[in-house]
Formats: sequence, C-alpha cells, structure tokens
Amino acid sequence: MLDKGVMAPRRAYGVALRALGHAYPHVVALDADVRNSTYSETFLHDEALRERFFECRIAEQNMLSCAGGLAAGGNCRLSRPLANFWCEPTIS
Repeated sequence: MLDKGVMAPRRAYGVALRALGHAYPHVVALDADVRNSTYSETFLHDEALRERFFECRIAEQNMLSCAGGLAAGGNCRLSRPLANFWCEPTIS
C-alpha cells in the first residue's frame, strides 16, 4: 500500500492504526460508525486485532467516555470520529 508514495490522510490513518495494533498489544481502536470512511476497518478485519476493536455506533460522546475508561484501564485508545459529530450543539 505504501509503494505509491502518496496516500489520502484517512487511508494513512487506517494503515497506521493497523501497524500500531500489531506493534503494541495495549492499543485498542474505537469507532463511531465511520470505519469505512476512516479506514479503521483495516484494524477490525485483521484477525489478530479484531478483539481490540470497539464499535460505539453513532454515539461520539459515548465513544469519548469509553475511550476514557479504556485509558484508565491501561489501554492506549485511538478513536477517530468525524469532527462535525464530535460536539453536538445545544438546542434550546
């Protein structure tokens, strides 16, 4: 994949995430239903890493709480939401 020398940032994220997962056993990946856009699905589809992938569905704020809990448990968590879903405006 890296032989071309040029790669979209989101694809590079997926490649790097998978490489980090293989290099460090305490790395876990969290996703908020955007794994095909961020290429974090490469982590999920890798048989050796599958158990360290957590799909939080369309609940980005909940994913942040899950990431905090995993970090408190000693894991290095990598979460990649889409920015426009990270902070939801208050509707009054």
